[in-house]
Amino acid sequence: MSTITTSFLISGILLSIISKILQFFNYWQLGNSLVIIAAICFVIALLFAWPAFQQLYRARKTRHTAYLCIFATSISIISFQLLMMQLVSGQLIGILWLIPLITGVLINILIYFRVLY
Repeated sequence: MSTITTSFLISGILLSIISKILQFFNYWQLGNSLVIIAAICFVIALLFAWPAFQQLYRARKTRHTAYLCIFATSISIISFQLLMMQLVSGQLIGILWLIPLITGVLINILIYFRVLY
């Protein structure tokens, strides 16, 4: 496991623990915000554990594509979390979060099939 993967994994675990502690002491909004950041850290750790992504990141020519993949994945996670938070609270306007969610997923699909390089 690489240093980058380990650091993002540890960051995600620590942020997740801190968010649960904050939620326990009724700091819901701050706790929910940290959960989103923790989820992003976990997914970035997963990306760096994937050999194809490591190749993309290591090659100087395609590093920008790896950054785009991280950005699109992060946007998808944030959009999904906000979509769920709004739908659970009964705000149907949260459906609009499907637009950046689907966009992020499509960008990653295009990267995976080597259309965007």
